[in-house]
Amino acid sequence: IEGKYTRHRRSPLGCYAVYESLPLYPGSRKSCRTMRRLFPLVILLTTTLVVTESLAAGRLELHDDRHALAGAAALHDVIDQDPLEPVFWVEYRLPWRRWTLRPDVGTLVMTSGGWQVWAGIRSELVPKALPIWWAITTNIGHYRRGGGPLLGHRLEFRSGFEMYGSLNREWALGLTFHHLSNASVGRRNPGTEILSLVVTRSWPRRADRLR
Repeated sequence: IEGKYTRHRRSPLGCYAVYESLPLYPGSRKSCRTMRRLFPLVILLTTTLVVTESLAAGRLELHDDRHALAGAAALHDVIDQDPLEPVFWVEYRLPWRRWTLRPDVGTLVMTSGGWQVWAGIRSELVPKALPIWWAITTNIGHYRRGGGPLLGHRLEFRSGFEMYGSLNREWALGLTFHHLSNASVGRRNPGTEILSLVVTRSWPRRADRLR
């Protein structure tokens, strides 16, 4: 297949297939799909190694495990901008922890009518030398398109990185970046990215208040 200035849609990893009067390289699309599937696994393994080593060396400590409620104003499809769309989401973070992990549940609403609900886990860590804390998250959720973007499947995975600065003991302000995709469960997996400005409010567990 030959084509001049034929351009395929950008993948979440930025894989482009641009051809200028050249035959279509048979492995180019396959390589791009493979990279897209392996990228989350590589990030997860790298993050796990860094976090484990840092905890062992004493450079990180766990964030507190109180109740927390987060609300965010966000922009959807911030990389492709096709189109750029305002979205809003809320998330409840449960006050339980196993090792560095704690569960969360949330919901997202798009201004175009799409929505998603999810549940997952998060790891919240505090660098000892910095006045901030961060979280690494992974969720699985149910997506309904409504008038929103076509993401290829109702089952969508949400993973991302979050960074916060504590305003006081209860309130924190943060910036988060999440990638949303169906992990190639569907025939199409366009993926999308969401950039959010987040406000969180936390409060102690009942058992802690009674002490």
